[in-house]
Amino acid sequence: METIKCFLRPVDKENKKGRYSQTMHWDVPGFGKNKWVAIGYLDVDWVSMEQQGLTKDEIVEICVGFLNAAPPKKKYAKKEPRPPYGRIERYKEKWIDGEDPHIIFEFVTDDPANENFIGTPPKLLSAKKGWL
Repeated sequence: METIKCFLRPVDKENKKGRYSQTMHWDVPGFGKNKWVAIGYLDVDWVSMEQQGLTKDEIVEICVGFLNAAPPKKKYAKKEPRPPYGRIERYKEKWIDGEDPHIIFEFVTDDPANENFIGTPPKLLSAKKGWL
């Protein structure tokens, strides 16, 4: 597959790249335990890519692969660096065309406290004492 540079747009003045969804996504296996849903805007010119022969599914899969790439390891670092948004998986997307084509992208991440996202993921009621 070819490489497409896809970036998440900033959604606020503090340059945060997305926000945690406050909806309970029960159709995501492991939701609330080791996976959380976040929402962001993928900054990619998908209209011109479709004209080049790529399908929408291929565009999103290439973008997910690009966003999951970890930054290069620093010179004397012991640990491998993690991707900046955690390990993400595709969940849902909405395609916006016009003067500024982009994708409203809902994705699943394994990081519940990422500094690149606004807010915190929702708390599960079953995690409290006395429930269930």
